[in-house]
Amino acid sequence: MYRLHFALAVFVLFAVAETAGAIPPPWTLEEAKGNADLVLIAKMAEVSPVEGIRGADHKVSLKPVQVLKGDLEVGEDTPDLFLLFTKPQPRVGPGGIRAHAVGGTGHPAPVEGETALVFLRKAEPERHYRVVCGKFGYVSLGTSNPQQLAEVTKRLNLYRGWCERIEDADVRKAMTGYYDRVLSLLGKQK
Repeated sequence: MYRLHFALAVFVLFAVAETAGAIPPPWTLEEAKGNADLVLIAKMAEVSPVEGIRGADHKVSLKPVQVLKGDLEVGEDTPDLFLLFTKPQPRVGPGGIRAHAVGGTGHPAPVEGETALVFLRKAEPERHYRVVCGKFGYVSLGTSNPQQLAEVTKRLNLYRGWCERIEDADVRKAMTGYYDRVLSLLGKQK
């Protein structure tokens, strides 16, 4: 009897440990992205290191192309927005202090000149934002050739499919709407 209890306890322990560091189901990430302050298609103007902003190690200057959610007007005189990336917290380990991230959704890798669909939340100072859900809140729309266009379209359709599992009907409708609008724009590029 004790062996059965012990075996069950070990099984439960490993099952919990296996799922503890896992990324949440994709539709929960999509739901979190639906709560962004600003959703837009933007061109990455400049990627640069930053100092003096707590918890950030570099920033990206964004040129808004089209706003899908938020109260930002896009025009010739629209000022750049700045996207901040958080640096990993220093940790003490073998060999001294190191900085690395544990778990989470990672950071996107923006490239100057690239266009992307971004889900942002406000940060300080003014006109500064952070990506919602890390790399999942930054969707590259690089479509310089038909193969890239097909890959981007496939990825957007995958994300849109995940949105169908969002329980909150308003968030589900908004998220599928964002993806539908971007897919429509990409469809015009074919």
